[in-house]
Amino acid sequence: MYTNCYEHPIKLAAERMILKAVIHFRDNFSDKDLFFERLKLLTDDQLFSLILMNTPSNDQSYKIIQCLMSGLIFEQVYSVDLINPMNLKGDESKDYPQSVVIGQFLDTKDLKRRYVTMVQDYEEKFLSAANLPEEDAWKIAFHFPPEEAISGTETRIPILKKFNDTYSVVSAWTFPDFIKVHEFIRDARLKVKVFVHPGLSPTEKALIHDAAKKDFEIRE
Repeated sequence: MYTNCYEHPIKLAAERMILKAVIHFRDNFSDKDLFFERLKLLTDDQLFSLILMNTPSNDQSYKIIQCLMSGLIFEQVYSVDLINPMNLKGDESKDYPQSVVIGQFLDTKDLKRRYVTMVQDYEEKFLSAANLPEEDAWKIAFHFPPEEAISGTETRIPILKKFNDTYSVVSAWTFPDFIKVHEFIRDARLKVKVFVHPGLSPTEKALIHDAAKKDFEIRE
C-alpha cells in the first residue's frame, strides 16, 4: 500500500515538478530564506496561484505549474536502485549491476548543494545529452532520495513502550517488526529517477535514459 501510493512514479514526478518550479521561482527574490519561510504557509493551490500571477507565461516555473494543473505529469524514463559505496567491500559492487554509487552525493553534508545544485547539474547534463535547447530545461526532473531515507533516521523515532506498569521512551529500532517494515519501505525509497515531459520525442527520451544509465550504473 505504502509503495504503491507514496513511492508511485506519478507522485514522485509531481513532487519534483513542484520543487523545480519553486526553486526557479525563488531566484526572483533577494531574501530566499524569508521566501521559503512564508511559502510553508501556503496550500498547493495558493502556491500555484502565486507563481502563475507573478511570472510571465514563458517562464519555466509558469510552464511547470501549468502542466501540473492540467494533469500533464512528467513520465519516468529511468530508475535505478541506490547503493552507498561505503557499504561495499572489494569487488562486491559487481553484485549490483543495476545500482548507482552515491558517494558523490554523500561526500557533501550541504543538503542544499546535494538536493538543489547537484540535481540541477544533472538535469543540465541530461538536457545536453538530448540536444535540447536551454529553454527546455524545465522539461527534465531528476529525483534523488530524501535525506531521511539515506540516513535511516526514522529508526530513531521515539516510541512509548510499556514495561510492567510503567512506560518508557525507546527508539523504534528496538522493535524487530518495525525494522522489517522500515527496511522494506527504505528499499523502495532508495531509488534515483529521471522524469521528463511526455511531449519529448522517443529519441530524446532514449538519449536521456542512456545518459543516466552511463552516469549511474556500476560497471564490472
